[in-house]
Amino acid sequence: MEVDHRERKTGKSKYGIGRTYRVVLDILVASAQAQFAMRPMHLLGGAGLIFLFSGLTMFLASVLMKIFNVSDFVDTPVPILGGFLTVFGMQMLLIGMLAEFQLRLVMREGKLKPYNLKSRSI
Repeated sequence: MEVDHRERKTGKSKYGIGRTYRVVLDILVASAQAQFAMRPMHLLGGAGLIFLFSGLTMFLASVLMKIFNVSDFVDTPVPILGGFLTVFGMQMLLIGMLAEFQLRLVMREGKLKPYNLKSRSI
C-alpha cells in the first residue's frame, strides 16, 4: 500500500522524548485506579499502617533516648516527626474507612456493581 506523505507546513509536533514522563505517570494512575477502585482501604489502609508504625517507632525511640539520657526531646526532631507520622497514619486509616463505607453505600443503592457479568446462564 502506498502512502502519500506530506511534510508539516506549520507548528511542531507535541510528541517526543519530553512527553515520556507524562505517559509514565498516566500509566501509573490508570493501573492504581484499576487495582484499588473497588478496595480503597487496601491502598489507604496499607499506607496508613506504614506511617502509623513508623511514627510510633520513632516516638518510642525518642522516649527510650530520654529514659537512657542519650538526648532530650528538644535536641532532636524525632518526637515531632514521630507524632506527625502517627497522626498522618491515623488520618489515612480513617479516610480509607470512610471511602470503604461510601463505596458500600453506593453499591447498596445499586448504582455500582462490585462485579461484571460477561453472560447470564439462567
